[in-house]
Amino acid sequence: MEKIIAAGPVIVKDGRLLVSRDWKDEFYKLPGGTLHPGEELVDCVLRELKEETNFEGKILESLPTMTVDKRPVTGEDVEIELNHFRVELNQDIRDFRGFEYENHEVRWLLVRDIMEGKFNVAPNIHFLIEQGKILPWINYLTGSKKRFYEFIGMITPRDKVAILTHNDVDGLASAVFLEEILESKNIGAVEIEFFDIHADMVKKILFKLHEKEITKVFFCDLGVDTIDSEGLEEMSKEMDFFILDHHPMNENFQFKDNIIKSSSEDCATMLIYDIGQGVFDTEEWKWLLGAAMFSDYSYRVPKNFEIMKRLYPGITFDNISGSIPGINARKINSATTYYNETLEHVYEIIKTRDLDQLSQVHDIVEEEIERIVNDFFENEKFDKKKDLHIYEVVSNFKLSSTIATMISKMKNQGVFVFYQKWKDGIHANARSNAGIVDVSLLMKECTEGLEDANGGGHRQAAGAKLMEKDLDTFLKRLRTSKLFISQNTKF
Repeated sequence: MEKIIAAGPVIVKDGRLLVSRDWKDEFYKLPGGTLHPGEELVDCVLRELKEETNFEGKILESLPTMTVDKRPVTGEDVEIELNHFRVELNQDIRDFRGFEYENHEVRWLLVRDIMEGKFNVAPNIHFLIEQGKILPWINYLTGSKKRFYEFIGMITPRDKVAILTHNDVDGLASAVFLEEILESKNIGAVEIEFFDIHADMVKKILFKLHEKEITKVFFCDLGVDTIDSEGLEEMSKEMDFFILDHHPMNENFQFKDNIIKSSSEDCATMLIYDIGQGVFDTEEWKWLLGAAMFSDYSYRVPKNFEIMKRLYPGITFDNISGSIPGINARKINSATTYYNETLEHVYEIIKTRDLDQLSQVHDIVEEEIERIVNDFFENEKFDKKKDLHIYEVVSNFKLSSTIATMISKMKNQGVFVFYQKWKDGIHANARSNAGIVDVSLLMKECTEGLEDANGGGHRQAAGAKLMEKDLDTFLKRLRTSKLFISQNTKF
């Protein structure tokens, strides 16, 4: 049997795979080809890349080889050895539009779309995806873009749509991107609501949604499958809903066709940005993506930090707080603090990209934050044995979450719990940047069984809400929690 040796480059940028095809190809393939006599594999890869795309690059590593015994198109018996190499292009790619070069159609296909069968591609591309060598921009734990767009496709002109989202930077940015997707499909969101994450949040909004005659609901960044699954069951009797989220999954959730979950480290904004690529102009919204990734700690994961560096060349872990995404995140956060009762105003400022208006209130809030930070270092309650920092925030602004994030970044090690008395009870925020103690479990443990209380979130960042009468119980549970022992917090 004839044997053919071929080689091709694997080039993935921002979750897009570089592919090509010529007039005779039935599918997209890696821009590679057959080894010439006396040619080295690495030289073959770079030559074929140049010939088919006009790109030049350098070899990073070899990838698994695939062997087939038939030609993909003709079915002819022949042994083909397909060698693969990860390649980095010499030029920075900002424009992912397709083009033609030397009778080849060159495209950047979203890996997620390939995985969901949107494009016909060569078998070795599927092989490399299965091997984990070609990865999408973010990982979906459950759900698919295909199902999301099927849900959107069921929305009729008679439907009234609502977006219910978290009242932080990630939640606001998620709603902006989701509304961009809906508007691209000529669907208007008639109601946008911003929430703290709390028990019975779905049940409490149902009456208002009924009044507005809402028929389709989108949840963003709220963890409703875990926090209020009973409310979702009640909602499902009269309304259709779809969840876009990155909080830990409720494995017993029964509406698996109505949810996309990304990994906790990939914020909800990243998820919806990924869903919207190719549908709305994601380029003009990269500033908001960066702000959300900073605010939600997504940049701490190496693959996400690489995304941040491509968005903002020159960014490092040392300077990220003072970088453009860090400053934008703080400005938005300041605006949500200042306009706490009217987040719709902040939302409209973000949508119109009026960053100057955000700056006007930023200085006021920053001055208050500086006062509280200084007071923290003088008056915190510190348990050295557990490396546990506890502090009550006293302010006319709702700042416990902001202060928790800021102090935990400054000190980095330890567990930080900040609480604040507010109009609707006690709001607590916990951080553990090192992740040694799972603060989501900690907040759940400290609120379990308390009246009208709930807690949870992510391993490194979580929150809780409780009634003021139960504050002493909450603090006692916090100080005596065995999680500091079972999860190996240093003594």
